[in-house]
Amino acid sequence: MKDIAEHSLDELNIDTNWFKPLFESTKMIHHFSNEQDLYIFLLDTVNRFQLDNTIIEVWTSEEGAANHPLIHKINYQQSPERISEVFSSGEISQTTIEHNLTEIVIPIKGDQGIYGVLLIHTSLDAEKLKVIFRLLCDEAGQGIEKIKLYSQSKRKIKELKMLNDFILRLNTSLRFTESLKLLKEHFIETYNAAEVGFFFKNKELSFELSNVSTSYFLTEDASFYNQFAEDHFKHSTASIFIGDVQAKLGLIQPSFQTVLLFPFLDGEELIGYTLLLHPNKYACRWEIFKNIETLIFHSSLVITNALLKEELEKMVMTDPLTHLYSRRYLNKKIEKSMREDNEGTFIIIDIDNFKEVNDQYGHQVGDNVLVQVGQHILQNIRKNDIGARWGGEELAIYLPRTALDAGLLVASRLVETVSNVTNPSITVSCGISYWKNDDHSSSYKNLFAWADQALYKAKSLGKNKIIVYGHE
Repeated sequence: MKDIAEHSLDELNIDTNWFKPLFESTKMIHHFSNEQDLYIFLLDTVNRFQLDNTIIEVWTSEEGAANHPLIHKINYQQSPERISEVFSSGEISQTTIEHNLTEIVIPIKGDQGIYGVLLIHTSLDAEKLKVIFRLLCDEAGQGIEKIKLYSQSKRKIKELKMLNDFILRLNTSLRFTESLKLLKEHFIETYNAAEVGFFFKNKELSFELSNVSTSYFLTEDASFYNQFAEDHFKHSTASIFIGDVQAKLGLIQPSFQTVLLFPFLDGEELIGYTLLLHPNKYACRWEIFKNIETLIFHSSLVITNALLKEELEKMVMTDPLTHLYSRRYLNKKIEKSMREDNEGTFIIIDIDNFKEVNDQYGHQVGDNVLVQVGQHILQNIRKNDIGARWGGEELAIYLPRTALDAGLLVASRLVETVSNVTNPSITVSCGISYWKNDDHSSSYKNLFAWADQALYKAKSLGKNKIIVYGHE
């Protein structure tokens, strides 16, 4: 049989009444914005060309383009064999079904691939219809590729805008924890991550799970994924996309099949990484993986700056020797407490005979004693209480929303036990002051002065004592 490409419309004596609808149809095909409408337009060819005794169906591989009784989804197990063969080969098939009925199957293909087939049952001249419908199917293939390119461009623009908007939002959050929370929410809401883990380098230079992470990473089930991520980043700073954990890593019945790993880098230094998990295989496209990689790249600078800012803030509000809070930080917290709370207790602690410790053992031993007392203070106060370096050999404790009796118990416990936890063994003296919101004389300056006076009294009475201002 002569190849169809060699036929011209004139050679086949195509009805000239078909020229106009053919020309208009090829133009119209390129105006559609989705595959469904384009396929329906092809089906309507029967009416436009007034083809009696002809039935057309579309078979397509495109998702979301089969919501029509004459548009079918290609399935290799269930579709007719000729449909699958033409879809695979891209070659036209023609079969005589009955004496006067012919079946023609024409691929709908463009430059990039085959997107479906057109199935024609007709009693008309098959050669003429093959020429007409091959032209239409070739144009339809080109039209589908334009639709795909347009859709991809729109999706890419949308994704880039979302990425840009999120990075701008992230840049407004200068706190480390808040930045991680924003990232976690974004990964879950935008990219459908089921579990999100953040790991950052600690003082021991090992990677520690951030408490912003989803709770799954604290479970025994997560140990495989946690260890895999840790092992990877021991030797590399590259991102990883695993779409099938069972096949790739050999894990039998894994809880999560898709694993995404991304590094947080400060220049070339790895400061942390994030681990995203999803239960389904290949739960995200490669483009999504690259989008997240770009997001992490830009986020790394925000994260690094936030960590640096918090480190500087910690240096400002923390005494470098004892790691207790600084006096400046203590002042601010007491001022805030006296505005918002009903009461509070303040304790000044002075190391007895500290000069003698320095003279006898040296200043390094004296510093160690300060550190030991500081640690003992932290072990004897609550999380919301504030232990601080007051100055020299003086330390301080502020107990917000704490009555005097409770504050006195804290001071008594310290005085009674400090000699047992210090080397060389020392004693301390304490001055205690207390405020209540119905006392108009209360101010943070008076609170300090009252405690200082009580401490002076304790020292003058022989040291290793506790004096409460106003109760001498």
